[in-house]
Amino acid sequence: MANWQAIVGGMTYNLSDRNPFDVVSITGVGIAPTRRLTQRGPLQHGETDIGFRLDPRNVNLVLAVKGVDRAATDYARQQLAYIFGARQSEAVQLRCTRDDGSVRQLDCRAVGLVDTAITEE
Repeated sequence: MANWQAIVGGMTYNLSDRNPFDVVSITGVGIAPTRRLTQRGPLQHGETDIGFRLDPRNVNLVLAVKGVDRAATDYARQQLAYIFGARQSEAVQLRCTRDDGSVRQLDCRAVGLVDTAITEE
């Protein structure tokens, strides 16, 4: 199983070691969406392909948080709010170390809702 980490300001947070975070699911980390660039002349049939641009990815990360007590769980939720909170200049580096040892990393910025819902067991 891949090991996921979030790096913010030089501090590394493990997201998949179940202490206290565990990755439930993550989408949007495959091949980046592309948009073809084309041009056409006034007497041309069809279009001429002149390349492509990578569009931004939308990564959806679902984490489970488990603490030994309510205070530890609340502190972990506070950490998540810091890790994925809005920032002006600094991106969150989302790093995946795969089972074969290869490392993949995306520089991310939170867009939209960062929800830290509470579910009682």
